[in-house]
Amino acid sequence: MQSEIQRSGQNVAYCRDYLRQKSAALYYATLGLSPRVRDGVSVLLAMASDITIAIKQHGVGEADVLRQRTRVLVAHEGSPKDHALDRAYAHLVYQHRIPQELFLAQIEGLGWDLDKRRYHSLEALEDYAVRVGGALAMAFAIVMGRRSEDVLARACDLGLAIRLTTLARDVGRHARSGRVYLPLEGREEAGVDPDLLLERPAPSPALAKVTERLLSVADGYYLRADPGIAELPLDCRPAVRTLRYVYSALGHELERAEYDSISHRVRVALPRTVKLWARALRAPRSEQRASSGEVAPAARPLIAAVKC
Repeated sequence: MQSEIQRSGQNVAYCRDYLRQKSAALYYATLGLSPRVRDGVSVLLAMASDITIAIKQHGVGEADVLRQRTRVLVAHEGSPKDHALDRAYAHLVYQHRIPQELFLAQIEGLGWDLDKRRYHSLEALEDYAVRVGGALAMAFAIVMGRRSEDVLARACDLGLAIRLTTLARDVGRHARSGRVYLPLEGREEAGVDPDLLLERPAPSPALAKVTERLLSVADGYYLRADPGIAELPLDCRPAVRTLRYVYSALGHELERAEYDSISHRVRVALPRTVKLWARALRAPRSEQRASSGEVAPAARPLIAAVKC
């Protein structure tokens, strides 16, 4: 028993070190979490990061997607790949009863990235954002001890909002790599030619209007997520609030840059991040509102899987 506990600790330590090497920002973000949930969230982040790297950097396409699907499925069956990260993940999903559908949804969204899929409506883009952002946020809520439909829906809203914000931030970077995520219907209304954007990425008033629209939608999801933060355990709320504040502040920085995410990559400066962290120690009024009860359509089957 002692050796098993020791090995489990070593697996988690590997995940935290992996996270520190691959994404220092995510690693330091976990330091604000309660020790009670920090290790679990770190394992989820490390697994999600490793899956993303395996699919996006290898560039094999469908073969990598299928390989990662199998990796998740065998871990949920209790027979993970013999690797510290996979062992830690398998133990975590067993301990917290995290359904495989959440990570399979992420893998599906990453497969769409490989296909360079375009999104012809805001609703289609939101379906993508639920898979690559909302699903993982729901897994975090489960590790924090919350499984109710409404809290999971609000967690998904937060993950969705963050993903929409980062898509708005990275329009230029994505265009230079041959991908366009902004909804086609929005671009066409604003007079933006997606093919020209890929050929010669450049800021324009029309593109700024579409980016502004996307951030406005994200702001709505941030507000919709707020009552769910109040339903999390007390020791988890400040860290989640900080995450919410920093990413919504990223949208404000884009506004200050006149919604130009082509010329440079907007960031939230460290001094402002520190102020937001301090602000997150107190609950805002928006968390006192009654929950809307709304559920993003793509989140419904994922929430149903949690409740099974």
